[in-house]
Amino acid sequence: MCGALVESPFPLVEHRPTDVVRVLVILPVGTTPRVDGLSESLASLTNDDDLIVGPLSTVPAALGHRLLTTYTGLLIASLEPVAESDDEMRSWLAALRAEAGLPDVVRALATFVSENDQAAAVESLRNDLEVLDDRWRPVRLRLAEHWRL
Repeated sequence: MCGALVESPFPLVEHRPTDVVRVLVILPVGTTPRVDGLSESLASLTNDDDLIVGPLSTVPAALGHRLLTTYTGLLIASLEPVAESDDEMRSWLAALRAEAGLPDVVRALATFVSENDQAAAVESLRNDLEVLDDRWRPVRLRLAEHWRL
């Protein structure tokens, strides 16, 4: 196939354990989300409480194929550029940020590193412990590189 994309008549469910978006559901062209048809596939991705740990995102095929090889954390944190003309990606990111309850990683880490007192720095992260999760590691590394920490 040499890297060519082939349209599928079925949704593609990708489990992304090291990504901020843990489950990416790529819908075939011309379809709408139907969670009932995905329940069996998603069951294997749940924890003991039957919850998917991390956001699940349903995307149209064209955007989904672009996201398959993309770590979403840098996009979510606005550390990777998105073209002004890329309305589809911009809309998806805005919806994900609004609906998924993701932390503002850049703000949380900026507050942490700007504290003069070690106890205050640690306290600043207590409300944003999720930023220490491994799936945000590439974001932390990018910020450390940028801030030269």
